[in-house]
Amino acid sequence: MGSGLVTKKEEKTVKDSNSALAQTPGPVLWSLKFEHHEAVRKRWRRIYNLPIRKRSQEVIRDALRPKDVVLDFGAHEAQLGEHLRRWGLDVEYRSLDIDTRIQHDYRSLDEVKEPITCIVCQHVLEHFSLRDGYQLMQQFCQKLEPGGRVILTVPNIYHPTRFWQDTEHLTPYTYTELGALLTLTGFELHSITRIYHDPVLRKFLRRIVLHPLFKLLSLDYAYDIVAIGEKPKT
Repeated sequence: MGSGLVTKKEEKTVKDSNSALAQTPGPVLWSLKFEHHEAVRKRWRRIYNLPIRKRSQEVIRDALRPKDVVLDFGAHEAQLGEHLRRWGLDVEYRSLDIDTRIQHDYRSLDEVKEPITCIVCQHVLEHFSLRDGYQLMQQFCQKLEPGGRVILTVPNIYHPTRFWQDTEHLTPYTYTELGALLTLTGFELHSITRIYHDPVLRKFLRRIVLHPLFKLLSLDYAYDIVAIGEKPKT
């Protein structure tokens, strides 16, 4: 599926820039950002090289480890917590949301004092400006325990309408930009996955019949993108 690895020299360049960026808040130099984009593109040349899963919950479930303490950032109605209980996973769930109409464990990251080993952030990042999103990812990296993971879900902007279905969306992320955001803020990029599920007939039309046209127009039928980053253990 086109998941070629970066060279050791490229990997060292990315890691060296990570250590500097982790201590430098503010805008990112264009040239440095470009390096990180290209490192992601070397692993997956095009959007169509990314693997496909039916639901983002499947990706989250497979990424969790026993005894994880999971922080659901922007939890809304805490549906992820219901999924975790239904799956019977040996993890602890914490919800965070600013919506005061619903009971949550936390209202801000500043309130979180306990060790966190996984942060899930579903359809939140696109509501932030690029600068605020960058700073949020730095905060995630600081909050996570070494070896902890962050799981991000955003609309797939290669889909013709997905991003534009919400007028409050501020920042569109290509898969390379999402991956670069992770590596720029101190994470190691673990994986990027496309999310797509439809009734059988529609799936056949989009994945088989119309797929050549989608590729010709640089469009994609997958609705969302899920990226997983891991905080280095040392």
